Amino acid sequence: MLEVRINQLTEVCKVNKVFVQEGDIVKNGSAIFSIEIKKCQIVYNSNFEGKVVKVFLNPGKKHSSEELALLVEGKVTGESKTFMIEQKVVPANS
Repeated sequence: MLEVRINQLTEVCKVNKVFVQEGDIVKNGSAIFSIEIKKCQIVYNSNFEGKVVKVFLNPGKKHSSEELALLVEGKVTGESKTFMIEQKVVPANS
């Protein structure tokens, strides 16, 4: 499992739009969500491929860089300074 977090200079940002839903298959470079920081909108593209297991982002709400953004069953396919991604081994029966 990949734990995806927003990696920003600020600790809290506003989520504008989420382009993926639970169950979606994400390809490298796909737009996955956009955030607003200081009136600037930033669209994030994936640097991973896989199936979205859980979405923790809510449009219009604030989100901390400490909180999970997405949980993805897949693999990292490129480098990115916009995400903090940790790979976790999750038991099959959890």
